[in-house]
Amino acid sequence: SLVAPVDPTAERILKWDNNFSWSYNGDVADSMMKQNVKAAGGNIDAYLRFSIQWNEAGDNQNDFDAHAIEPGRNEIYYGNKGRRHPSSGLLDVDIIHPGSNQVAVENITWTNPDAMPEGEYVLIVHNFTHRGGTSGFRAEIEFGGEILTFDYDRDFRDKVEVAVLNYSRTNGITVVRSLQNTKSTREVWG
Repeated sequence: SLVAPVDPTAERILKWDNNFSWSYNGDVADSMMKQNVKAAGGNIDAYLRFSIQWNEAGDNQNDFDAHAIEPGRNEIYYGNKGRRHPSSGLLDVDIIHPGSNQVAVENITWTNPDAMPEGEYVLIVHNFTHRGGTSGFRAEIEFGGEILTFDYDRDFRDKVEVAVLNYSRTNGITVVRSLQNTKSTREVWG
């Protein structure tokens, strides 16, 4: 469905350059963060996706970094951006200096569940360089047709653990612990 405002002077409800919004597939549209990651060159089609976003209002030029610590202590982070790990994990988007008019995103994905080691995956946001921003971040974890969204709306100077996931070939991905989140499910027909 496509939704348009009755009053053409009404404020936009989304951050696009028009007043339209839409929904599909069970009333769940792709998240705006997924679109921003894709626009930045990131992969959004993965078995497991961990994305972060900040600076939506142009008031947070901090350098936030997405980190993932895999079983065996292998860490995926800015220091190995662009390198595909044996687990199939990859950090493909790393924004260091968000501009005042730029929504900043970072993105880590795992594309092959058969290559992923079983055990705990710790997903973290690190404030690598604090530049005065105080608005926090939003994170998404997507797996199994569900998107978990986490809003962390306060200043921090070090690291925030977003979630700890457990992966097993038998049970797939389960959440061990996490920040408070909202969940949306995408239903695909046929």
